[in-house]
Amino acid sequence: MAIGVRPINNAGCRKIIGKFPSVKMQTVIWWESQIERDYIYLLEIDSDVVAYYGQPFKIQYTDKGKSRNYTPDFLVERMRTAMGQKSLKIPHRSSIYRAVSNLEPSEKAEKRYGKRIAGLMYDPVKQGPRPTRPLERVEIDHTLLPMFVVDTDNRMPIGTPWLTSAVDKYSGITLGYYASARTSQLLICDAVFVSRHSS
Repeated sequence: MAIGVRPINNAGCRKIIGKFPSVKMQTVIWWESQIERDYIYLLEIDSDVVAYYGQPFKIQYTDKGKSRNYTPDFLVERMRTAMGQKSLKIPHRSSIYRAVSNLEPSEKAEKRYGKRIAGLMYDPVKQGPRPTRPLERVEIDHTLLPMFVVDTDNRMPIGTPWLTSAVDKYSGITLGYYASARTSQLLICDAVFVSRHSS
């Protein structure tokens, strides 16, 4: 854990302090305000920043004849500065929002929710085989209903019912449905029976 020359604590006051686990520095960086915390986030993702240190050293100076000490919040080493180039100006918040708004929706979704969720949201879905006659393809769905059944006599809960339905994909006609306290194979057997005798 990196501890600067001036230890950070909130003794005697109510300021917000905390620790940031820095991947770039491979240590923990202390902060004593939310502004410092946000600045650490920027330093962490800024590719131009080679290294940064919290509370790095003390500066002694004289003010009106009195000797005083000042401790900078951070020491930042930048790649451009080390190469003798001018430092890049930090973009305004509106510029960052404008750059994000110009990104592809799928790219923003991947950064926010992950690749799998972004794929479900934006990846093209291929069309499955299309039936050419009735009962060539029947889709069966089991759904747990958002309710529970109670006994009419004692009002005690019996359970949450399942709804099983079979739909002919070609015509869109519902071949049957069945509600039960548990998933039932009865509807599947009936649908297979009808299909065999209708062919």
